[in-house]
Amino acid sequence: MLAEKRIGLQYEPGNAEALADVLSRLAADRLALSEFRSNARNEARQFDRRTQYSKVVRLLDDLLPNSAASRGNLVINEVSSQ
Repeated sequence: MLAEKRIGLQYEPGNAEALADVLSRLAADRLALSEFRSNARNEARQFDRRTQYSKVVRLLDDLLPNSAASRGNLVINEVSSQ
């Protein structure tokens, strides 16, 4: 996924040399680093709370045509963890 979506470089977990190599490559190629950063930010937006809420409401509308979601009455309470 990292390579496919161009959001980062992969290395073998626990392999310090491989990690050092990846970090060196990114330090040397600021354009790639900037591209990875931008692509990762854009990819993360699909998991935004509002985006997910809209998807859930659409799904409920499709599954349950007479649901609270289709009447605009769906309220999802969020639990804050502090």
